[in-house]
Amino acid sequence: MFQTGDTDSRGLMTHTFPLVIREMTLSFVSVPIGLLSRLISPSITVFLLLLIVSYETKRHVK
Repeated sequence: MFQTGDTDSRGLMTHTFPLVIREMTLSFVSVPIGLLSRLISPSITVFLLLLIVSYETKRHVK
């Protein structure tokens, strides 16, 4: 995953670290959503997803 050599480790970290964080948060969020979709009806899960997405976009716009 990590290259050894003449690559700037600092630049590599600043480039990969946010991606890793995003991947972790996505997997962390998708697991409860997957469990919810099995427990509750899919329509409610879609509603929750739309709610989360709208909340995230509002937060990013500000």
